[in-house]
Amino acid sequence: MALGSRQLPMLGWPSHACSGLRVSEAHLRLHRHNDIVVSVIPPFDHRTGNLPPGVHRASWEEVVERYATNTHRRHLLVGLYGALLNLADAGCSAVLLDGSFVSSTPFPRDYDGVWEIEAVDANRLDPVLMDFSARRAAMKAKYAGELFPSNREAHPGISFVEFFQEDRSGERKGIVRIDLQELG
Repeated sequence: MALGSRQLPMLGWPSHACSGLRVSEAHLRLHRHNDIVVSVIPPFDHRTGNLPPGVHRASWEEVVERYATNTHRRHLLVGLYGALLNLADAGCSAVLLDGSFVSSTPFPRDYDGVWEIEAVDANRLDPVLMDFSARRAAMKAKYAGELFPSNREAHPGISFVEFFQEDRSGERKGIVRIDLQELG
C-alpha cells in the first residue's frame, strides 16, 4: 500500500510491518503547532478502565497521543493507520474505535472498530477489509485489528456501533470517533 503524501513521521520509533503492509512507526508523528495540547478523549473511568459512555470525537493526533503508550500499542496503531488510509482513500468519512484498545488495558490484543459505509467506493477498498472468513485472520494479519462496515450487525438487531458501547457485563462505555478527512 503506497502512503503517498499523507505521512505522519514519529519520533524515531523503530519500523514495524504488519503482514503485507509496510508502514513504519515514523508515520505516527504528531504535528504540534503549539505547546498546549487539549484532548477531547476523556479520562478513563477509574472503576472499569473504560471511557465514559458516549462517542468521543478525536483527531488521529489525539488518538496517537493518548494510546501510543508502549511498543505494542504503537504496533497496533501502525496497522490501524494503514487501514484508515485505505478507508479514507475509498471515501470513508469516519471510524469508531472500541475494545480494550481504547481502555486502560496496557497490552490489548488488537483494536476493534466500525467504519462508515456512506460514500465508500468498494472498488477502491482493500478486499481484506471485507474478508470476515477465519475469524478475520487476513485483516488481523495485515492491519493488526478488526474493522466492520457500519451496515453489519454484531447480533440480530444490534449494530456494531450499539454493541461496542456496552462492556461484557452490559455496562455502558465510550468509543472513539476518528474523522478521516483530518488524516493529513
